[in-house]
Amino acid sequence: MTNRKLGKGYIGKSMSVNAKNAYARGMKPRSYFTSAQLNDLGFHYSYDFFKWLCTQLYILPQEHHHTSAVMNYTKFYDTNGIKYAVQNMNLELLFKIYDGTLTVDEAKHIRGIKYATIDILSSAIGGKSSSKVCANCILCDEILFFTKTQFFYASDQRINIISIEDEIPPQFECDRINHLIKKLLRLKTQCLLKYVNTNQ
Repeated sequence: MTNRKLGKGYIGKSMSVNAKNAYARGMKPRSYFTSAQLNDLGFHYSYDFFKWLCTQLYILPQEHHHTSAVMNYTKFYDTNGIKYAVQNMNLELLFKIYDGTLTVDEAKHIRGIKYATIDILSSAIGGKSSSKVCANCILCDEILFFTKTQFFYASDQRINIISIEDEIPPQFECDRINHLIKKLLRLKTQCLLKYVNTNQ
């Protein structure tokens, strides 16, 4: 989530006080990063790919501030966001989508994304009963992804896997599943393990 700060006035016609303070903290607009600076942060790809990641909201701005005489509302990025991308994102896979080497569907197969229908205890997903409910989720790296912060190991005894499909079934087409697919294309599984529910 980006931070939104109350305005503190303008410095001449160049930028707001908040924008100046953001610069002082090491943040800056996307266009102010150079290829050399990105390389120093471990981002060994082109600047255009970095720009694409920002446009696609894979790398998010930390703050928004007014700049220029016409008070443009400018996105400010920091180095920590770029370092996070280097450490936790599937940059090689995303680069191949960016340059057209792979389609998104091909990238899903390479990432090992499958579509699982499961029976799971209602209590495991926030329900109050001990009955089982049928649910659709994503299977990847032996983890079942149910919501953006609710994951289970495929071996979890509370779960019975009914079916696994390589191609997305029509009934899986929804915002929840699409969000999970985009998350898994974007992020390495290792940085998502903290969300795995192991409370048996």
